[in-house]
Amino acid sequence: MAQGNNKSYWKMKNLNDIHDVIIEIMAERLELDNPSLEKLRQNGRLDEFTAVDSLLMVELVLALEERFNIRFDPEDIDAQLINDLGRLAAFVAQAKPER
Repeated sequence: MAQGNNKSYWKMKNLNDIHDVIIEIMAERLELDNPSLEKLRQNGRLDEFTAVDSLLMVELVLALEERFNIRFDPEDIDAQLINDLGRLAAFVAQAKPER
């Protein structure tokens, strides 16, 4: 999706849409093959992928901030939030856009 559409992402209230965009970002960053991508879609857990480390989590947070035009408060970020795609989608849906 085009970078210029950042603000429109925030207006998505459908968690499934947000979830799909998060999966797209994670698949891109992790370079997932089709079986791995399907596994991520089915179980919604990122922590099952051995390639995920703290540096990658920071990259994912930065990509999410850019794509959704939001900012994460460092106090709100933990491994449980990043690893659980449903929880992360709900968090993004409730975030206010950055000005």
